[in-house]
Amino acid sequence: MPSGHASEHLAHERTCLAWPRTGVAVAGLGVAIAKFAPHRGVHVVASGVILVFRGLLVSAYGTIRTARSARSTGNRGPGGSFRRGPA
Repeated sequence: MPSGHASEHLAHERTCLAWPRTGVAVAGLGVAIAKFAPHRGVHVVASGVILVFRGLLVSAYGTIRTARSARSTGNRGPGGSFRRGPA
């Protein structure tokens, strides 16, 4: 396998994994704000719910973007058919 292809595949995989990780982090922050804020008013709970929703949107957007990118580059992504080493 040419090293350029391996490098491209690894970069695509890192990007693919970064989107859900960021979405989970944002959603987790929203849960923490909504649950553990010292003065839980309506505004604090609403901002927590908004962050959870945004985290889910980031994960969904990343999934769609990764699928489009994989199709355009011919990269199969995690779990796809990817030849490693000599044939």
